[in-house]
Amino acid sequence: MRLPDIPRRHRLLVRTVSTIGSGALSIVRRRDFAPEHRTAARAAYAVATAALTWLGGTKAFANTDTDLFDFGGGEAGEPARYAEDEAFAFVGEDPDAWWVEDATWKSQAFLNLVASLGAGAAGWFLWTPIQNLKDTVDARLPDGVGRGLNAALNSSVMAGTAFALDKAEEFIAGEAIDGHIDFGDVEIDLPARIRASLDALLDQPHPQSQDVAEVVRAQLDHARFFVSVTYSRKQFPGSEPIELSDADLATMLAEEEVSTIDVHLDSEAPRTIPANQTYPVSGLFAPSTDDDAERSGEPGVYELSLDIRDGLLGSINLYSVDADLDAEVAAMTADHLGASAPGTFHPEGVAGWLETEHIDEDEVDLAEEPADPPLTLADWPAPADLTFRTDGA
Repeated sequence: MRLPDIPRRHRLLVRTVSTIGSGALSIVRRRDFAPEHRTAARAAYAVATAALTWLGGTKAFANTDTDLFDFGGGEAGEPARYAEDEAFAFVGEDPDAWWVEDATWKSQAFLNLVASLGAGAAGWFLWTPIQNLKDTVDARLPDGVGRGLNAALNSSVMAGTAFALDKAEEFIAGEAIDGHIDFGDVEIDLPARIRASLDALLDQPHPQSQDVAEVVRAQLDHARFFVSVTYSRKQFPGSEPIELSDADLATMLAEEEVSTIDVHLDSEAPRTIPANQTYPVSGLFAPSTDDDAERSGEPGVYELSLDIRDGLLGSINLYSVDADLDAEVAAMTADHLGASAPGTFHPEGVAGWLETEHIDEDEVDLAEEPADPPLTLADWPAPADLTFRTDGA
């Protein structure tokens, strides 16, 4: 059993109880109790002090989830809708590190409990000097004025502390948002150049049935298209969808690397058979560097492909491929599997076994080459840029 923290949604109630309780506790006087009841009053005073201290350390009084060190860095003609993508909640983090949050919560709860017990003990041991001080002050003021001033002071301190915490949280949240880079999805109209490339791909003979191409073409006519982007939370705070202007959309996409366009279809859209497949016709594309002074090195080859899931077009992809290297590795795998026989288990997979145990580094030229330059949406190919290939052809 563990003492639960109070959710932040109960903040007003907890702060009200803390403020009123602090004022009420400050008007308690030893002389209000008969001598035989003063020990019980002292114990009740200590318990109440501990309880108020505990309330002051909960999420409902002070948002203990606020991370003082979570400061991000950097910055981040088509109608669009923009929304924060919850799927990237763990980008840059370990998805298995949920236990860290739980451990932090337990640590905070433990410290709060220790502080409460310490405050309760202090309330017990300091009962006599505190009451002596209160009696001295009351004796110098008109009857009841000392209690009133004491209650007003304590309540004001409690309410002022709550107000100061709110302002501090607002400041910390503002600093965390300032320049913080996050991930989201922006809806786009599929550029005419890309749609033309897809039409050209679908015009190629299908190895089984051209009906599949016509179903995919019909899906494209009713599809909505999204690309993943990075953005500055300072510029776009909050999580509600935002309507971007054409200029804002163009700026957002200008330098954003786009390798996948996600496709969302209505549930009534016609479905393909087989339901799960990579469309068997793809287009190879080798971007030119002649007109781009910023690109360096020899560009690689990219493959334009369609991914279909549950009979619906799920994404349009433009990934870098190296068919020569794939073929070389496949051939070397076959050549070096002589030591393997049915029943041979490779804990790291065949590729791992091959690399670590049977292939000398000199056999394969693994010299690091310049990485392929990132492709923005504007760099995607037109039909004339594509060379088509068909699986199995």
